[in-house]
Amino acid sequence: MRKIQILFVLFVLILIQFKSLAQETKYIEVISSETFILKPKSFIYQISFGQQMEFMGMNIPMNNDTDIPQASFTDIENMIKSEQFKYIVNDDNDFSISIQTKHPTIEVELDNLKDLKRLYNKLKHEKGISGKIMNVNYESESLSQDEKFNLLYSKALKQAQQLALVSGNTVGQLFNISEIINESDSQMELYKTMMKNMPLGLLGSQNTLNKEIQRQFMFKFELK
Repeated sequence: MRKIQILFVLFVLILIQFKSLAQETKYIEVISSETFILKPKSFIYQISFGQQMEFMGMNIPMNNDTDIPQASFTDIENMIKSEQFKYIVNDDNDFSISIQTKHPTIEVELDNLKDLKRLYNKLKHEKGISGKIMNVNYESESLSQDEKFNLLYSKALKQAQQLALVSGNTVGQLFNISEIINESDSQMELYKTMMKNMPLGLLGSQNTLNKEIQRQFMFKFELK
């Protein structure tokens, strides 16, 4: 009799376990991403003079042809004045001595790409100078953190509903959220920053100074 009771209890436990497995909650995970663009509101275009230029701590020879007249500081400054650009002359002296003559730089203050291209077109054929973009200030983000999250959530929910429909399910409550940090994005941002700092003599003016901020989240929804 006792053996029968034990078997009955085991049978009941097995039924409960099967029922629990049958009612196990199912989930669906989707990735939602969005790229937010920030436009520059001001930046500096630095013009350097001399036989070499400095880039990322390295001195790069400019390979000037001595038979071709080199642009003088006065000529470039007069051109900038005539074009009515706002600028300052940076003549910082660190009291170092080297075989290379240290020249002052001209830092032109700009706030739009149109003026940058106008300045670049005036400078690109001059010999003996280099130029680079620096000190970029960006506009404030137009969307708040809540607005960004709601946008990402809406995209994720729509995608989850489409996938659930294929399997004959419906989407239930949001179960979990986790942000995805992509190291390759950081490396790409570093590469873009480096490209924007490349001197005039190597690449020329950039087509865009916009800053891209990508947010990527994993949304986990309950399936019904």
